[in-house]
Amino acid sequence: MKKNFGDTVWRSLLFNSLVVSGVLIFKCDRAFSQVTPDDTLGDESSVVNTRDATSDSIDGGAVRGQNLFHSFEEFNVGEDRGVYFSNPEAVTDIFSRVTGNNVSNILGTLGADGAANLFLINPNGIVFGEGASLDVQGSFTATTADGIEFDEQGFFSAVNPQDSVLTISVPLGLQFGSSPGMIINRSFVLDNTGDNVGLQVPAGENLTLVGGDVSFEAGEATARGGNIEIGGLGAAGTVAFNDDGSLSFPEDLAKADVNLSNASDVDVTGTGGGSVKIDARNLRMEAEDFSPSLILAGITADSTSADAQAGDITINVTGKITLDGSTIGNIVVDKSLGNTGNLTINADSLELRNSGQIFAITLGQGSAGIVEINASEDITIDGKDLDFEGLPSGITSLVGTSAKGDAGGINISTTNLNIINSGRISASTYGQGNVAAININAKENIFIEGINKDGIARADSKGNLSTRTIPPINLNNLSGGGIFSASPSGFGNLAEDIPSNIASQVDTNAVGNAEGINISTANLNMTNGSKIDASTFGQGNAGGIKIIASGNIIIDEQDLEDNASSITSQVDTNAVGNAGSVTISTTNLDLTNGGKIDASTFGRGNAGKVKIAALKDINADGSDAKDIPSGITSQVDITAVGDASGVTISTTNLNLSNGARIDASTFGQGNAGAVNIDADNTIYIDGEYIRDFIVFDEDKNVGGIFSAVNERAIGDAKGIKITTGNLILTNAGTVSSSTFGQGNAGNITIEVDNDIFVAGEDLEGFFSGIFSRVDKDAVGDAGNVAISTANLNLTNGGRIDVSTLGQGNAGAVSITATENISVDGKASNEEEPSLIDSRVELNAQGDAGGVVISTNSLNLANGGRIDASTFGRGDAGELKINSNLVNVDRDSLIVSRSESAFDAGNISLNVADLLQVTDSSISTSSSQSSGGNLTISAGDIKLRGNSDITTNIFLGQGSGGNIAIEADSIIAFDDSDIFAFAADGQGGNITLDTPAYFAENFTLNSLTSNPDSLENNSRADINATGAVSSGAVDIPDVSSIQNSLTELPNNSLNTDELVANSCVVPVGDRKEGKFIITGTESLPVRPGDGIPSKFPTGEVRSVPEKQSSWQPGDPIVEPQGAYRLANGKLVLSRECSQ
Repeated sequence: MKKNFGDTVWRSLLFNSLVVSGVLIFKCDRAFSQVTPDDTLGDESSVVNTRDATSDSIDGGAVRGQNLFHSFEEFNVGEDRGVYFSNPEAVTDIFSRVTGNNVSNILGTLGADGAANLFLINPNGIVFGEGASLDVQGSFTATTADGIEFDEQGFFSAVNPQDSVLTISVPLGLQFGSSPGMIINRSFVLDNTGDNVGLQVPAGENLTLVGGDVSFEAGEATARGGNIEIGGLGAAGTVAFNDDGSLSFPEDLAKADVNLSNASDVDVTGTGGGSVKIDARNLRMEAEDFSPSLILAGITADSTSADAQAGDITINVTGKITLDGSTIGNIVVDKSLGNTGNLTINADSLELRNSGQIFAITLGQGSAGIVEINASEDITIDGKDLDFEGLPSGITSLVGTSAKGDAGGINISTTNLNIINSGRISASTYGQGNVAAININAKENIFIEGINKDGIARADSKGNLSTRTIPPINLNNLSGGGIFSASPSGFGNLAEDIPSNIASQVDTNAVGNAEGINISTANLNMTNGSKIDASTFGQGNAGGIKIIASGNIIIDEQDLEDNASSITSQVDTNAVGNAGSVTISTTNLDLTNGGKIDASTFGRGNAGKVKIAALKDINADGSDAKDIPSGITSQVDITAVGDASGVTISTTNLNLSNGARIDASTFGQGNAGAVNIDADNTIYIDGEYIRDFIVFDEDKNVGGIFSAVNERAIGDAKGIKITTGNLILTNAGTVSSSTFGQGNAGNITIEVDNDIFVAGEDLEGFFSGIFSRVDKDAVGDAGNVAISTANLNLTNGGRIDVSTLGQGNAGAVSITATENISVDGKASNEEEPSLIDSRVELNAQGDAGGVVISTNSLNLANGGRIDASTFGRGDAGELKINSNLVNVDRDSLIVSRSESAFDAGNISLNVADLLQVTDSSISTSSSQSSGGNLTISAGDIKLRGNSDITTNIFLGQGSGGNIAIEADSIIAFDDSDIFAFAADGQGGNITLDTPAYFAENFTLNSLTSNPDSLENNSRADINATGAVSSGAVDIPDVSSIQNSLTELPNNSLNTDELVANSCVVPVGDRKEGKFIITGTESLPVRPGDGIPSKFPTGEVRSVPEKQSSWQPGDPIVEPQGAYRLANGKLVLSRECSQ
């Protein structure tokens, strides 16, 4: 059968039709009314009289002041029958009890002939059938309590009627036994306008159902602008009446269940007032055939007063609330005037599924109240399953399309919050009005899982998912738990689903502000394209997002349309307004598979700042299936007119891998904010990123930290500041502040306590590095790069590059390293070196800012380079190095070049201890203009191999730069040269201020020789020749050290020649003695023999070939002086004794 809600309420309320095919649990036979009075009132017993052919009248009873008491053994109302209580004058309350043992079946009409309030008390239970209705002018209460307590010891008991004390007092409360009976409502009755109202009391009156379990089985209850109170009690106790007639349940009293099934309704909408209160153990609401069960309050279309105020919906449940395809809502309907009340839910747990909805919304002229939900355990919002039609489940605070008013926002407190299968929480404005914030406090976990398994989410051309929640839209008709149809007066196209989300938004046609989202939890886990979004799509400001997670935040994965999970605050393309900031505080933050945190502007307005504080680690890794990287961004999009506020991060470790990015850039008309990162321990950036999409600029292809003015942008970038213990860039890991459009790139400031390590390239040949550039089509200046660290290592193509390729100046490079700087090696192509440079590239117009380095030790090796050069229309910057030790080794280079008509920069080296150059060069040069000067101050200088110090001009009439070298000593080996020549101009001056200059094979002839003849001659040369005139050469006098650097013999020291092996006999004026040899005074033995000696010689022995060396214990004979021998040599020895 079809439910028709009529024009007055449902035209602006919920769907064209509501289909109900519910089957009742049981169906009573048609019966005449059965009302049997008992005799407990004695002479004042109730009397049943025939009122007319279809109804009976109950007369008699005991009157006590304004109270009338009736007592029955049986009380039933048959189908199509009526039972009416007579209402004597001055009676305001009629109390009827059932003292028998049977349930009361109300299958027809129960009423009163006057305006008195009617009470029906049956501890055994009460059933309202399909045809049950009320015909009362006052309020109605049905209860399975044992009795009613009154003031002045009064008591009206259905269990112990003999103990009753009837009084004239007002009732104080309902007294329940240990097992109260059940109340069932199946009433399905139309009023005279065709609306289904079921059990209805007059406008402004109260309808109260309090029993054990209370069950609506396709039943209706209506109190237009009145109050409906439903309670379930599960133990003995008293429920008190408040002064306003509402009930007060003791907190420690066990409760029973309340169920609304088969599209049951509780409705208090009207022109003002109207509240619903439910107290139970569990509340369960179920749809039937996509037709929801409803609890509704609010303002209807016939309201004519802007001051009309609807009442509240308050639900207190000690157990679980389940909304299965059903709705609890407080609403100002379309074209109505007035304000809704608040919606408050208290429970252990809450579950919304299959389009279950909770909302407070305004579609007319008036404000919607606050949605407040407190669940001590879990809240689960499960969007819908495959077979359920309509919008996914959600909690909504809304200003509708045609509305003028504010929405009160959403407050949620729970232990765990789960939003899955496109479930949502939304506080948004689609009309003219503001919406308050979403505040969520989840003690343990928040889990948001994106699109349901058959869902579709729409993304724009940039891969940004539009998370407009499109909440309960037009509400013209209701046909399924918060399943709302779109219409011309609605809020958008609902043909497509959206991922699970928490959203606070200003929609496309809205004029107003949203206050944003505040979340406090232990852990936040977002997967499969889920969103937390605070954005503006219309005319108004979006609020900020503030998340505090004491544990971990994980943002991971994408939905089936490849849209990644994200936290965003944005100004949309057609919006006019500002987006709020995104502020996150957590222990660990993980962004993977395209997970993103973003505060950007795509329209006319400013984007907020992203501020993240992570006590331990921030990890961003990879990209989504659309090759959009994971990361943290604050951007001005290509369509935007406005500023982005930048990114601020504080953490212990920051890891960006596989192309993940932190980016504060502008693509449109506006300034990009600064990036400020403070990581106590380490920042690690691994830039490798495989991608298949076209990008605006080179920076887009790699992972890293970026601040940029991109192509077609007009605005400035505010730059990057990094403070950390260690900074590691690998596989094209990048830190870049550059301009590709019309605007200046910001400065890069890096402060590192320990080490900076920059190495390698990615598969496409992009290098790891720190960059500040003016791109070829850009108009603007690059920022400066200032680095402070203990150690700086650039290897395998790693670089620090500050350059201009367009119209603008390149910034300066300033590096302070308290320990070591190493620039080592080349990239895999063996061409691109590791380098530090500040350059004006070919076709660029602007000056280079130069390079200043201060360190303890500087090492350039294997092609490493420090470069301050110009190839375009601008001067090269100066290059200044201050270090204790400088080693330039194996094809490395310190250079300032000019390949244009502009000057090369000066080079200044201040080396406290040793400057050593091996097979490398320190040079300034120019192909068309003047060369820069080269000034070196060092303790000692050693030049080895083919090492050159030059300031040469290869073409044009410019002068060669001057070379001034001051050192304690200069030693030049091999083919090491010092040149300052000019091919067409004047050679530069060369000054060597040193007490000791040692040059291998050096001759003065080289001073005026053709420089071309001085290369590869295995000689250290000095040359300052020029085509016009030669420069002055001032070198120290080395004539006293002739052949000082000739090749030494292999045995450079013969100790036998230095120390005599015998004593020395002086010659000269000293008195000389004689030594006379005489014969032996004998003859030879035979002719030809020698003369025999006078002295016998014994055995004749040969001289031993091996003599023993001195050993410890042998006497030591010390030299007594140096003696000149006859050949002029000096030896150490002693004089022989006389």
